[in-house]
Amino acid sequence: EEIMYYLATFAIGSWPEEKDYPVCAECRRAGNPCILIEKGEPCLGPVTVAGCDARCIKYGIPCIGCRGPVPDVSWFDSLAMSFRDRGMDKEYVKKRMAIFASRYEGLNEMIDKIYGD
Repeated sequence: EEIMYYLATFAIGSWPEEKDYPVCAECRRAGNPCILIEKGEPCLGPVTVAGCDARCIKYGIPCIGCRGPVPDVSWFDSLAMSFRDRGMDKEYVKKRMAIFASRYEGLNEMIDKIYGD
């Protein structure tokens, strides 16, 4: 579906529209329950670029952040605090958020600070 969209936009001499909003927006539009809030699972949807049609969540799997971070996102710390407050282990949170490490300098230090290290 997405490949067809890209091909069609290129065929008419245009560029695909870039998504600048999180997976959560697609998830809510689809009527999916919030895995982070309602199930307490480590979903990265709040900081991940939309465009996947909330595929993981449709199948009951927390978002893994495969599309990368939303541009100019600044709430990694809030999401990490939410994970901590739900009793998730610091090393698990670091691994879960590692997909963003190359773009978000200081991720490990921020998580250490949140966990009191």
